[in-house]
Amino acid sequence: MLDTLYPVVMGLIYYYRRLASAVYWLIDSRLKRYSRHCFKEAGIMINTDDKGPGNLRIHNEEFYHRLAIEKTLGLGEMYMEGWWDCDRLDVFFTKILKHGLFKTLTPFPQDKLFHYLQFHVFNLQTSARSWEVADKHYNLGNELFGSFLDSEMNYS
Repeated sequence: MLDTLYPVVMGLIYYYRRLASAVYWLIDSRLKRYSRHCFKEAGIMINTDDKGPGNLRIHNEEFYHRLAIEKTLGLGEMYMEGWWDCDRLDVFFTKILKHGLFKTLTPFPQDKLFHYLQFHVFNLQTSARSWEVADKHYNLGNELFGSFLDSEMNYS
């Protein structure tokens, strides 16, 4: 039954997120104000002359839209892609955690429901499935591993 239900639920989540993305574009200025307010409440200033530790410098104005859609995962990926930076990541994340900002930026209950369905009900990373994954990834033959390991087949 899960084999049938999983693609249906994941499809619904996909289309919900597409719809949410369109709505977020429509309310872009409000979304930006709301996000800035949430960060300010946590003591994090955005694009100010104040170079205080933990303050954000946003380099891509689509930051707010992507944050609304992808939440904390998007925040980390945007940092890796250079969309934002700050001088002290430790201070930034301490403020986020201390003030529960990760909860504030996920205000819609359906987002929490979809997250629960996606990662708890339909979690494909089970111990039973790990054998299948290992078989597919590690029983590929020495030619593949020889292409990136040293002459003694060791990781460097």
